[in-house]
Amino acid sequence: MLLAFACLTGVCLAAGGMENFSRGREYEEGIFSDVSESDWFSEYVAGAYELGLMSGNDDGTFAPRSDVTIAQSLAIAARVHKIYAGDSSVLEQGSPWYQVYADYCLENGIVYGKYDDYNAPATRRQFAAMMARALPAEALQEINTVADNTIPDVHTGETSSKEIYMLYRAGVLTGNDEYGNFTPEMPIERSAVAAIITRLADPSQRKQFELKEMPKPEPPVLMKQPRAGDNFFTNAAIVGNSLVEGLRLYSKLKTISYYSGTSATVFTVLNNKNTTLADGTPCTQIEALSQHQYAKVYIELGINEIGLGVDAFKTQYGKLVDTIREAEPKADIYIMAITPVTRAKSESSGYFTRERVITFNQALYELAEEKGCWYLNDFDPLAGEDGYLAEEDSWDGVHFNTGKYSQWEEIIRTYYNKG
Repeated sequence: MLLAFACLTGVCLAAGGMENFSRGREYEEGIFSDVSESDWFSEYVAGAYELGLMSGNDDGTFAPRSDVTIAQSLAIAARVHKIYAGDSSVLEQGSPWYQVYADYCLENGIVYGKYDDYNAPATRRQFAAMMARALPAEALQEINTVADNTIPDVHTGETSSKEIYMLYRAGVLTGNDEYGNFTPEMPIERSAVAAIITRLADPSQRKQFELKEMPKPEPPVLMKQPRAGDNFFTNAAIVGNSLVEGLRLYSKLKTISYYSGTSATVFTVLNNKNTTLADGTPCTQIEALSQHQYAKVYIELGINEIGLGVDAFKTQYGKLVDTIREAEPKADIYIMAITPVTRAKSESSGYFTRERVITFNQALYELAEEKGCWYLNDFDPLAGEDGYLAEEDSWDGVHFNTGKYSQWEEIIRTYYNKG
C-alpha cells in the first residue's frame, strides 16, 4: 500500500508533489514600503511571501533591487526542494549560517560543488540552475517551444544551459525582452528571485510566450555574446603593437595567431620587414599573415600614431584593411578601438590625451562602417566612468599592468560576430 507519509529516523516525509506548496499567509498591499502595486514584480513579491519562500527586512522593506547572494540562493533552493518532497524536518543553522543549506544542496544534487565565496552575489545563471534542480523534471512541464540556441545570450552546451532552457520551456523564465535575452552573468535581484520562485511553486503563474528572432547585427556594431572558448580563436589572427604583445604574454588567449611588435603602426606592419617567413625570408607582418587563411582578423593599432593628423591616420588604416581583405577574403575583420590612457598621461602629454584617443576612435568607427568591418569597442569597458584608464592599471599611462590583460581578454572573448 502506498503511504502518504513515511517517518524515517524521526523525520516525517509527505508524498512529493506540487500540492505541497500552499499559500499559508496573506499579503496586504503596503506591507513593504518599497513595493507598490504598479511595480511589475509586486504580484510575485506577494506570491513569494504568501508561499512562505521570502520575507522582508526588519525595517519594513523588501529591497527588490538588492542582489541575492549564493548563500541566500542555496537557502531558497533547499526550502523549495524540501517543500516539494514533503520533508518537514528543520535544517538547523550553525556557523556559518548557510553551511547547512550548502550541505543539503550538495547532497541532493542541487549544486555539484563548493563556492569560493558564499557571500558573493549569485549570477542569474547560478540561481536558475539551482532552482531547476530543486524540482524534478516532471514538475517542470514544457508549455513553450524554445529551440536550442534561440535564447540569444545562452548557448546550448554552456554551463547550466540545460537548466535555463528547461525553465524557459516551463514558463518559469521568460527573458528580459521580446527576444528572450537572459543576461546570465548579471547578479540576480530579489525582485527577479520572487518572480522565479513564485512561478516554480505555483504553475498557474507560469507564462506562455513565443520568442521573436533576434535581429542580426550589421557591421560595425557588435553585440555581447556568450564567452568564446579557445577553439573560437584557432582560426583567428591579431595584428597589433606592444599592447598586443602584452596580451600575448600575460593573457590566456593562446590559440590566436599573433602578428605584433613593439612600436608597430599602420605604416610599419605594411612596410617594415621585421619578421620572417618559414623559410627565413624577411617579410612584413601582413606578408606573414597572408601565408595563412583566417576566419577572423583583429587589428589593434593607433596609439603609436596618435600624433598624426586623424585624416592621414584613417587613410593609411584604410589601406591596411584593404590589404588584409585582399589576402584574407573570407575573414571577418575586427577594427579594435584605441585603448584608453590614464588621466595623468592625458594631462601631461601633448598627444596622448583622452580627447585625441576618442577622436581617433570615432574615425575608426567611421572606417569600419565604410569598409564593412566590425568595430570592437574595447575603449569603454577598459576605461572608468571618467573615460580614463585607472592609474593602478598602467605602469606608464598607456600600457597595461599584467592584471588588466585578463579584462581585455574577456572583452575580446565576449564581443564577436556570431555569424
